[in-house]
Amino acid sequence: MPYFRAHDGESAVARKWDGTLLQDVWPWRKNYFACVGTEKGRQMVLEMTRRMAEFGPDVVQQFDQGPGPFACYAANHGHPPVPGPWMTEGFNGLVRSDAATAKSVNPNVAMSCEGAPPETYLQDFQTWDGRTTTCPLYSFLYHEYANGFGGCFTNRVNDEALPGPTLPLKLPSGSAPICPPARQRWLHGLIGHRFVTYSIFDE
Repeated sequence: MPYFRAHDGESAVARKWDGTLLQDVWPWRKNYFACVGTEKGRQMVLEMTRRMAEFGPDVVQQFDQGPGPFACYAANHGHPPVPGPWMTEGFNGLVRSDAATAKSVNPNVAMSCEGAPPETYLQDFQTWDGRTTTCPLYSFLYHEYANGFGGCFTNRVNDEALPGPTLPLKLPSGSAPICPPARQRWLHGLIGHRFVTYSIFDE
């Protein structure tokens, strides 16, 4: 992880109670979660958002697995070394600054997150990336505030990756269908949207 080390990534990562880095390991990637209490973590997120928005997408999607802060037990991040109100305050400020940063270079960009945004963040996301296993009740209740779309994974073969079985599930649950890359040209021509996504500290 030369880039991570060269940019002192560890100083921005949330810490578990034992002092180790808070990470999310998948078979194909490793993620570290930025602590919203660190200025370096905030600035990294805002800089990535600015760069994504400069590409001119209609939508910038971020905050993998739903938006919200992660607990951090670091004693040197400038916040109490336990979970508390600082997490909500920090994340609220980050989300608002994030949208302002994106719109400062791309005024018409919409903000999106993976997974349904908590009700307290509905005003901050115009759309969200739903999953076929998600209960459609959320879309039914909140579709007037944030429209969901049904994402398709393309790195594995299951029901979610196959348009045939998933399209009938997405439409009645209020999610706009998104097709795998082979079909994206047709879909983009139909709805005119370009999505830019990124994850913090992918290894």
